[in-house]
Amino acid sequence: MRLPSFTSFAATVGLALLAPSCGDDEANDDGTPGSQIPPDGPAYVVSISIGTPDGSSSVFAVVPSLDASITADLSNNASVGGFGVTLATDAQGTVFVGLVETPEIVRYTLTDAGVLEPGLRMSLQGRGFASSAAGKVVLVAPNKAYFVSVLEGRVIVWNPETMTITGEFSLDLPAIEGLNAITAPDTIVFSDGRLTVPTLYWDEDGIVFGDRVITSVIDTNTDTVVSTDEDTRCGSAWFMHETSDGTQYVGGHVPHEVYRLALGEAGGTEICHLRIVPPGGDFDDSFFVDLSSLTGGRPTGDFVLIDDNTAGILAFHEDEATPFDDDVFDFAFQNAYRWYLWNLDESDATLIQTDDAGSPAGRRFLIDGTWYFQEEDRTGIDADGNPVATLLNITRDGQLQRGISVPGQIRNVLRIR
Repeated sequence: MRLPSFTSFAATVGLALLAPSCGDDEANDDGTPGSQIPPDGPAYVVSISIGTPDGSSSVFAVVPSLDASITADLSNNASVGGFGVTLATDAQGTVFVGLVETPEIVRYTLTDAGVLEPGLRMSLQGRGFASSAAGKVVLVAPNKAYFVSVLEGRVIVWNPETMTITGEFSLDLPAIEGLNAITAPDTIVFSDGRLTVPTLYWDEDGIVFGDRVITSVIDTNTDTVVSTDEDTRCGSAWFMHETSDGTQYVGGHVPHEVYRLALGEAGGTEICHLRIVPPGGDFDDSFFVDLSSLTGGRPTGDFVLIDDNTAGILAFHEDEATPFDDDVFDFAFQNAYRWYLWNLDESDATLIQTDDAGSPAGRRFLIDGTWYFQEEDRTGIDADGNPVATLLNITRDGQLQRGISVPGQIRNVLRIR
C-alpha cells in the first residue's frame, strides 16, 4: 500500500552515505574510494528511502550535479550510523538530519574529502516528540531555525550553531473532531521575515479530509503568529509558491482529488488553488480557479511556479489508469499522470508530458531558484521491490527535463555547497 507523503517514511530506515559514480577516481591512502565531489565545485545531497532484503533503509547520495548523467553508486556505501532523513542545509557545507527512531536532529558537515561527517546533535525528547523526521526545518538565520512539526501545529525554535532549543510556540489551530491538523507538508514560504505555513485536516488514514484549509503567518523576529486565515472552498493545501511581488498561491495535491474519484463523498477532497495578495496574509475571496477546467475536466493540481506568469500543473488521466479495485492508494499513485504548462492568463493548459505517463510528484525541492520534483516509475521495480525515482523540472521554455535517477523514493534534495 502506498501511504500519504509525510507518513510513508515512518518505517524503520537506516542511514548510509553513498559516493557518486561519475567517472574514475584515485583511491585514498587507506585504500578506500576517493571522493567524486570536486573540492571547489557544487555539491548536492539526495536523501533516498530504499528497500533492502531485510526491510528498508535511508541513504544519502552526495553528488556534484543533478543531471541525468550522474549515477549514485549503491555498491560503494560508507555507513554513518543512525536513521533519518535530511531536513535542511545552510548551503555552506552543513546539512541537518532528523532521526526517525529517536527525536534527534544531527548536524553533518561536508569534509574536503567529499563525505558527510556527523557533529553536534539536539534532542526533541523533552518537548514530547518520538521522532524528529516528521517535520520541516526552516533556517531563519545562522543562529536561529524552526522545526515545524507535521502534527499538532507546534514550532520549536532552536540554534543551529549550538544545537540547542531556545523556545517553542503554537500555531493555535482550531480542532476538528476525528481529524488531524497536518501542517508544513512539502512547501512553505519564508520571505521578508515572515513564514507562511499551510494546514489541512485529514483522518488517521489520510483519506477523509476536512472542509477547510488554513494559513498561519509567523513573524520570525518575534516568534509569534501575526495572522491566521481559513478558506472553506476546498480541503487540500499541500504546496505554496510566491511570485516576485509577494503574491502567494496555495495549491492541492492531485491524489487527494483522485481519492474522491474512487470513493465518492467517502474520501478525498476538492483541490485548492487559492491566492493570497500582499501585504496581508488573508485569502483572496474573489479568486478561485478550478484547475481541472484547464485539462479537459481531469483531476488537476500540484501547481508549481516556473515564473511569475507561468506554471506547471499535473493531471490524472483516468483513461490510462488501471480501474479502481479496493486499494485507493494503489489507484491514486499509479503511473497515470501528465504535466501541463499553464500561462496564468489563459483558460487552458498545454500538455508537455507526451511520452509515458508518470506518478504524482508528491515532494518538491527548490534548488538554485528552480523547482524540482520526483517521479516514481513503479513499473521499474528492482530485485528488492524498489521503484525508480527520477528528478524532474520544467524549464522556462516549457520542456519537461529529467535529471538524476535512483532506486527507491527521493525524500529530499538539498544543495549543500
